[in-house]
Amino acid sequence: MNIDLLRLAAENAIQQKAFPGGVLISGTSNAIDLEISFGRHTYDLSSPKTELNNYFDLASLTKVVATTPAIMALIDNGQINLNDKIGKYLPDNWFITDAKKRDIQVIDLLAHCSGLPACCPLEILNNKELTKEQLWQFIYFNQLLFAPKTDFLYSDIGFIMLGKIVELVSEMPLDKFVHANIFVPLKMLNSTFSPSYPKNQIVPTEYTPDGILLQGVVHDECTRVLGASCGHAGVFSNAYDLAKYATAWLENTDSIPCLENIAVQFSKKAKIINGSTRALGWDTVSINNKEYTENTQYSAGNFIDYEAFGHTGFVGNSIWISRKYNRYMIILTNQVYPKRDNVAVRLKQYWRNKLTNIAWELLGYKKLNNLPQLTPK
Repeated sequence: MNIDLLRLAAENAIQQKAFPGGVLISGTSNAIDLEISFGRHTYDLSSPKTELNNYFDLASLTKVVATTPAIMALIDNGQINLNDKIGKYLPDNWFITDAKKRDIQVIDLLAHCSGLPACCPLEILNNKELTKEQLWQFIYFNQLLFAPKTDFLYSDIGFIMLGKIVELVSEMPLDKFVHANIFVPLKMLNSTFSPSYPKNQIVPTEYTPDGILLQGVVHDECTRVLGASCGHAGVFSNAYDLAKYATAWLENTDSIPCLENIAVQFSKKAKIINGSTRALGWDTVSINNKEYTENTQYSAGNFIDYEAFGHTGFVGNSIWISRKYNRYMIILTNQVYPKRDNVAVRLKQYWRNKLTNIAWELLGYKKLNNLPQLTPK
């Protein structure tokens, strides 16, 4: 396999400042058969070269690598049910200003149709005097933007709630539960909410407004303020651990019983809201997505089938899994370096789409779907 085209595309992306470096890894349930690293940790030529075993902030991949399988494990153990109302688990202070939130079901949080707001505004999170207690109060006081199951809105707050449900039901911190029930069984021993890797092996993300480079410190502002493992962001890992995780979903492995029992249910479109591509925790591919122009499904590429499922992370990573092809495609970058607004989002999406498409083609696939061809502008 000649991967020169892939290397050339990666070099062009770096030159256009889409990201300073990254890794791409793909394989089947049997083995990894394509892997490439490119660029450096930063645009400084003296910074470390990006290596395949380097550690990345997974950002919102946390939702599907940690929180979703944790909820699945509790469901498989009979401790919770998809149709349970969250008022059954969360304390009264979560519903201080809007009692209707009690009626949100676990499935609504997973499918992002709960009516909860997307996240806490940056103007609040960037307040240096904001305390953890004040941020929790903000989360408690959120009111529904619409009735559950009537619309779709991707919500970090919804996954913060799911993470808290895991803790309350299991009587364990989220990170401990995930480590014991997900990471250890799958031998994902380089995945953690509390990275202690050598600094030169951790790919940095972004400079804070104070000029501090985040390296081994979670990029998500909300998670940093809460100072704990959260359901929506916070896991660090590398490409090889994610390959193990993707393989487990292809195999529906009995290493984690919940994958053997309910993985297919969670990876299919939820079909709760017309125009929503959401499965349970996961996203799926669809040209009918009502918010397609703002969606990062471009990272799935134009070769993947419509039954595939995956997710993206704000810092520039993605994981897509196709049972039809028995294949996963993983890209990890730090596209927010040095600042998230340094390059147009469209250009970053273009290059991730380009790399994915070249990889699919190198592996011998043909274009399968009718997703719009992405342009750099």
